Amino acid sequence: MSQQDPTAEQEPLSEPEAVRKDMRYSPASDTETREKQDEAPTSPDADVDDDLVRARPGTGGPDDVGDVDVPAEDLNLPWRDDEAGA
Repeated sequence: MSQQDPTAEQEPLSEPEAVRKDMRYSPASDTETREKQDEAPTSPDADVDDDLVRARPGTGGPDDVGDVDVPAEDLNLPWRDDEAGA
């Protein structure tokens, strides 16, 4: 069994080796990112028009919830009523 001395100089990785290592050990590998960016079949919610969806959940950052255009009359924003009556 060979043990490597952690203080010993190591040869730098070649470009292809570095890319392969980065893709393999990355928490969100290039392969996973490509899969997430593939076209989603349809919305899981029957009442959401697929043409209104700009981004599906899971295709962005960790706080991504997706973007859906919602008609203004479907929004319940109580503070708007307060401002209109003022």
